[in-house]
Amino acid sequence: MSEGALDDLDELFVLGDKSSVYENGSNEGTWLHCKEHHLAPEQESASSFHFTVKEESAEATGEGFLVKVVGSFSVEVGEEARTYRAAVSYVLVPMEGQLRILHLHWSSRQMK
Repeated sequence: MSEGALDDLDELFVLGDKSSVYENGSNEGTWLHCKEHHLAPEQESASSFHFTVKEESAEATGEGFLVKVVGSFSVEVGEEARTYRAAVSYVLVPMEGQLRILHLHWSSRQMK
């Protein structure tokens, strides 16, 4: 995301209608829907994005994994820099010999 290459992230997700993305209490649909209708417009207005991981853990859940990340990110929109706290969790499942994200939940709140 920091390089603005959203299409490169496709290989990380289960594609088609199987994946799901939730953000701040909203259902953003599949990864492809979220990317096209939510993230792409946001990236057009942002000049930078940087995520800093403070805590990260993973635990096995049957054949897959639950990953939990806490950190912060900064983004510049126009001349305004904004910083947010973030908690992200995602479920990885094996597919075609690789682990892919089946479900992503992103929660963030702007820091003052």
